[in-house]
Amino acid sequence: MGQVATSVHPARAGVQIALLETLLDYGAAIEGAPGGYQPLAAALANGQPEAAEFLAERGAQLGIVEAAGLGRLDLLKDCLNHDGSLKGNQTKEQLEEGFILACLYGQTSVAEFLLEKGVDLAAGANVGQTGLHYATHAGHLDTVKMLLERKAPLEVLNVYGGTVLGQVTWSVMNGDPGIDYVPIIEMLLDAGANVEAADYPTGNERVDKVLQRHGARS
Repeated sequence: MGQVATSVHPARAGVQIALLETLLDYGAAIEGAPGGYQPLAAALANGQPEAAEFLAERGAQLGIVEAAGLGRLDLLKDCLNHDGSLKGNQTKEQLEEGFILACLYGQTSVAEFLLEKGVDLAAGANVGQTGLHYATHAGHLDTVKMLLERKAPLEVLNVYGGTVLGQVTWSVMNGDPGIDYVPIIEMLLDAGANVEAADYPTGNERVDKVLQRHGARS
């Protein structure tokens, strides 16, 4: 279950959901092996939201983190008291992790809700990726716009030492070739991102022209 839910290979082959369904139909534990990781949570952590969504539909448990990554605002609201304090054994760290996943998967309304509840815009800095790092990498323009309107920090570093602009220009070269990063890069530069932090040149003519226009030098 865990290997199928987290692996890009069955997803690319178009058989991931069918394999998960077969495993469940033959008795596989939807929550994973006792003492191990939960397949749904692991799917979200490994860039497999379709698998996570399928497992949620089949009844897998959702905590704050998983609900945020899947855009389940209704469940998130149930985890909080009216004053915004956390119910039960929920933690601030879980809220921050949920916020970061919401940004990664373009769940803009969820990310905004969590910010309104006090989540730090710079959560994940230096030890991982911030929400803005992830939103730019994944190409979620609406999420990026919302974060910039709320003054998300541009020059804070991720675990690899890259700023947000450094992350997105890396993604131009190494990420999904189907994502148009130009509008996001223009938005970051217009917001004041330091062009010197970009990986330049990227080899993408449109991107490099934007960076040149803002003063990038080899």
